[in-house]
Amino acid sequence: MAQDTNTPPRPEPVRETGRVPRWFKIVLGLSLAVNLGVAGLLAGAAFRSEPKGPPPSISGYATAYIKALPHEDRRAILDKMRKSGGKMRLSGPERRALYNDMLAALRAPDLDRAVIAQVLSKQNAASLGVQAGVQDQWMTVVSGMSAEERSAYADQIEEVLKRRRGPRKDRKP
Repeated sequence: MAQDTNTPPRPEPVRETGRVPRWFKIVLGLSLAVNLGVAGLLAGAAFRSEPKGPPPSISGYATAYIKALPHEDRRAILDKMRKSGGKMRLSGPERRALYNDMLAALRAPDLDRAVIAQVLSKQNAASLGVQAGVQDQWMTVVSGMSAEERSAYADQIEEVLKRRRGPRKDRKP
């Protein structure tokens, strides 16, 4: 049989170089498992944090009331407090200045009770101003709730109060 000159020669068959070794598959699987485990830990840490509550200048008893509010109401109260400007709270530099005054009074060779009382009085007034402002905003939100919404809100406050605080006793230090 004569070979036709127009037909291209047949390509050589591709040789199989071999299968992937079993140990490589095991290492690849373990690597994937470790990566998924790390991703799960990071995702768990990111999603388990509780919503941020009110600023620390609000009295401890009010924290449960604010934390129990729905996110949008909590955000609205804090936004209104920020927009109120200096009417109800001290600025960061003003707060820092009061702390610096207290530190200076504590480090003075002779303790001046009047200076310490004055600094504490200014800090207390600022804290009470913020607390009064938050209470007014909170009362506006609660006043707009129906009886059913207030009942559900009371349940939420109860849940916030039941949450454990501090380190768990079943964990080793």
